[in-house]
Amino acid sequence: MSTIFEKLNMTKALDYPRQFLAAIVDILYPKRCVGCGHYGQFLCLPCAKSIEILKSYTCYKCGKISKFGKLCLACRQQVGAGIDSIIYACDYSQPIIKKLISAYKYAGITELSTVLVSLLLPRIPDATKAVVIPVPLHHTKELRRGFNQADLLAREIAEKLEFTYSNDLVRLVNTRSQVGLSRSNREKNLEGAFKLRNVPEIKGKTVYLIDDVVTSGSTFAACARELKMAGARKVICMAIARNLHLK
Repeated sequence: MSTIFEKLNMTKALDYPRQFLAAIVDILYPKRCVGCGHYGQFLCLPCAKSIEILKSYTCYKCGKISKFGKLCLACRQQVGAGIDSIIYACDYSQPIIKKLISAYKYAGITELSTVLVSLLLPRIPDATKAVVIPVPLHHTKELRRGFNQADLLAREIAEKLEFTYSNDLVRLVNTRSQVGLSRSNREKNLEGAFKLRNVPEIKGKTVYLIDDVVTSGSTFAACARELKMAGARKVICMAIARNLHLK
């Protein structure tokens, strides 16, 4: 086992306290791959290579091939008129994807945000500057969890793409879980749930709306309505994975 001093980068003296603490934590609680359990990293190379990234883009609702996940006109009316596209990287049914998102979201392994963003980035089309906004959590849920998983993803995407990040979309209502609700009840559950605090920031601009998993699209739709009412030109919704079995 490596000693603390072998793990420290002694050339960065100003970082010594942070490095020292990180080295101790790494020794006492070594990283294990969330996929196979091997020590070393939170995602080992063999498990990373096993992840299947989607190769084509389709309309979220009807499944027809479409450019960059653009919703066809008929499906926009069903999913939510405020949404222009829904882009996601993987099918949530992949065991490794479930494990990654669960470890990130519920076990608090926030370092996995970098891994998850790396799956989505190749799926994001080249575009002019956009405002990157996370789907917000209600403050009580964020306090319980300790972070908003979508927020960390959005920050990293904005940094990688050198786009503007904003957290001005807030959740006013601590809604009940969407799981098990019909489409109409999902929409009712989210009525008035979101509010944009800084309207001028997105007026006339493209918005990248970020979440970890998309199921029915109801949450995206409720957020997109608020953004379009505030003057957003386009709302492109993005998620790491789509849960095809929970609609």
